[in-house]
Amino acid sequence: MTVIEEKTQSHRISDTDQVYRELFSVLPVGIAFVDQEFQVIEANNYLCKMFGREPEGCMNRLFGNFFNCALTIEHGIACGSIQECQPCVIRKNVMQLINNGYELKEVEFNYHFILNGRKTNKWFTMNALNIEVDHKINALIALTDITKRKRLEIELIEIGVTDSLTGLYNRRYISNQLDGLIVRQQDDYPISVAMLDIDDFKRVNDNFGHIKGDEVLQQFAETFVTSLRSTDCVGRYGGDEFLIVLLKSDLESSKVVINRIARSFDEKMLGEIGEYLTFSGGLIEFKAGEIENLDARTIIDRVDKLLYKAKANGKNRIEV
Repeated sequence: MTVIEEKTQSHRISDTDQVYRELFSVLPVGIAFVDQEFQVIEANNYLCKMFGREPEGCMNRLFGNFFNCALTIEHGIACGSIQECQPCVIRKNVMQLINNGYELKEVEFNYHFILNGRKTNKWFTMNALNIEVDHKINALIALTDITKRKRLEIELIEIGVTDSLTGLYNRRYISNQLDGLIVRQQDDYPISVAMLDIDDFKRVNDNFGHIKGDEVLQQFAETFVTSLRSTDCVGRYGGDEFLIVLLKSDLESSKVVINRIARSFDEKMLGEIGEYLTFSGGLIEFKAGEIENLDARTIIDRVDKLLYKAKANGKNRIEV
């Protein structure tokens, strides 16, 4: 998030000011002077080390070209010369800073670059202010590597929303997603919701052990990943129960998807335990005009009752 401070006057630095140069050299933060063409005037050792560069030779080199921007290397282009460069957070904010004189604080971005021949990406925060050097307004930018913190944040978020065994969404998250879809539902297209449960799953644990049972659940989860669209949502609701939310999908279309899941699951189980496993389920469809008094709990209760009806009616079936 970009924080824009009130407009301030440019700071003045003399080229002979050794104190500033010493600080520039030894601070454990990546620092660079960038001119109005987005060329690097000078960069400290710390910044160059981040991107596998030596400070020598940075003068009048475009930022992305000197600091190994993956886009510039993969396309063999000058930094900023193609449309794909426009979203670049560094360029966009630095140009705004130079042209408008605003100070930037804690601008967060992800930078893809080439290091030792391999594509690498890291997260940074950028602080910057405009600097007058030889009567020209340039930018002094400071980059702080926050990759470790960011990866930890992402990991914590994933722990909070995913089921540790299957990697699918957990019960709490899939329920919240369904509630969110209901709130946002405005178009008159159908949404289908299904609750699926493996038939006689206890027999798998009893005959093959709990480790093999866990592997069966993982294989079942994999069939969802390969059979569903990116717009669909699936989560492990509990035990061997899985909740699926299918956007823009009526009952007939959803049955086709569930049959595809069944075929894939059959093949996986034949290879995993040497026999077929079936599942039962409940399936409902609703539209925008039907959701005024609905919430996730009500919908889940309805498909859950249909699931138990499928079990009572002989299993290996979907009740609607």
